[in-house]
Amino acid sequence: MPNNLQKQKELRDARRQADLCVRCGKPSRGRSSCDRCLAQARARYTDYKERGICPVCKNPSDGRALCVGCRRQQNLRRQYGMTTHEYSRRCEEQGGVCAICHKPETMLSAGGGKHTRLLAVDHDHRTGRVRGLLCGQCNTWLAGIETLGFLGSAIKYLGWSGRFVLREG
Repeated sequence: MPNNLQKQKELRDARRQADLCVRCGKPSRGRSSCDRCLAQARARYTDYKERGICPVCKNPSDGRALCVGCRRQQNLRRQYGMTTHEYSRRCEEQGGVCAICHKPETMLSAGGGKHTRLLAVDHDHRTGRVRGLLCGQCNTWLAGIETLGFLGSAIKYLGWSGRFVLREG
């Protein structure tokens, strides 16, 4: 990280610890921004949203607060602690296919389904560690298997009689 950016981050962190606004340095009553800076940020955000512009990258945002790319970037960072570059690198390492079935994603996106979804980020729910990228079907199955009792219930439902037959999928 460049020296100037590092100094800015250290200043924000110091202000946050001292209950000061990260933008102007005035008392913030336990929040990261004081009332004045928070009101200004909300006004800017509302203005961008009304104009259909993403406040982060200034690209069209289809009537939502953030454009698709910035929403994805924010979700990856917030949920998994990874960047879009790290996601792309992992996807490239896996050859663009699911880590379990080795097939490309086939599920369509929600809300009309015009595009194929991106591979889902699979992670350990206890540790938060990212394990790999999965297609929607394998991700759903894996989530079910990880839920206690699901596998036993599924076997009972299928009427397993002690024989186990493996078939090619």
